Amino acid sequence: MNAGAMGGATFDIVELVRFMDRTGNIFEKPRAEVPVEYRACPVFVGNIALAAVFKGVPTPRAEIEAKLNEFNRRRWEVSRRCRARVARSKIRRRFRRAS
Repeated sequence: MNAGAMGGATFDIVELVRFMDRTGNIFEKPRAEVPVEYRACPVFVGNIALAAVFKGVPTPRAEIEAKLNEFNRRRWEVSRRCRARVARSKIRRRFRRAS
């Protein structure tokens, strides 16, 4: 899953993270103390994520639905282009084998 693909990253809205080390000790850290990299969170290399607290912003239902519909439209468009590219590649391979 690419959680940051639609204009934001998951950790942009995280306020607190709870995790456990391999010996069973439980820790809580505010977002500011959790190092985050592109598609990685080093804290979870040797620890297990248990929970996170997210901050939300009250938004009218219609605005949320419009955003979700736009994200779905974009996702399906990208998916459609990828499927078309794969299909063209398969056709080319068949023609190469046939000749």
